Amino acid sequence: MCDNCQTNLFCSCFQAHLKKEKIQRRDRAVKALTTVLQKRRITYSNTHVDNVVAIPLADASRVLLSLKSRRDEQYYVVYKYRPANSSQWLELRRDAFFSWLIPLTVATSQSTGSAELMPFGKYKGRLVSDIAATDKRYCQWVLEEVAGHQQLKDAISALM
Repeated sequence: MCDNCQTNLFCSCFQAHLKKEKIQRRDRAVKALTTVLQKRRITYSNTHVDNVVAIPLADASRVLLSLKSRRDEQYYVVYKYRPANSSQWLELRRDAFFSWLIPLTVATSQSTGSAELMPFGKYKGRLVSDIAATDKRYCQWVLEEVAGHQQLKDAISALM
């Protein structure tokens, strides 16, 4: 019995509640994956497609990663990804995905001028060198207004 309309459980308000729960679950999965990318210091940028990010690789190519994960039959987390030059989406379990991806991205962060990642704000998780190249006003704001983060400020100063 539905608490709102006192009818059977397949009423419209119950269906709306289920839809809301599904959206919240997806949003938590997206947040969890972006957090994992940031903790593992994997740089990424948003694309024009919702919940899809581009991860640059050492060979100047990139991988598109769907932030909406799913669970397989054994209840392992599975990520969908595809190389940017391919149209076919592939799937890998979380551990296998990161074992495959991390060696391909390590050289990317080492080859850039600054491997410092922005720890806060609208550019959280992005390389400071990328931010300095695209948004000088934001970098100036960090230098003038943000307290602490001396290593970050030094990296920004070196790039400006």
